[in-house]
Amino acid sequence: MISFRLTDEEYERFRRLCLSRGLRNVSELVRTAVNQMLEAKWEDGSPQPQSEIEARVGRLESQVADLNSALAQVEQRMSAAAGG
Repeated sequence: MISFRLTDEEYERFRRLCLSRGLRNVSELVRTAVNQMLEAKWEDGSPQPQSEIEARVGRLESQVADLNSALAQVEQRMSAAAGG
C-alpha cells in the first residue's frame, strides 16, 4: 500500500475527475494514471512522463496542420496554373 498527501483542492479535483471518467475512487484514478505512465517509454526504454507524450502529440498535430496548409497552397497554385 502506498499513501500520499493531497490538499483539499487536489482531492476535490481528483474526485471530480473520477466521476467524469467513471472511476470508483481516487485510488483507482491514481493507479490508472501511474500504470499509463509506466507503459509509456522513451526511445531508450525508460519510462516517459505522460506530459511529454502529450507535448509530442501536440507538436505532431501542429506539423500536420502546417503540411495541410502547404498542400492546400500547392493545390491552389496548380489549379490556377491549369486554368490560366
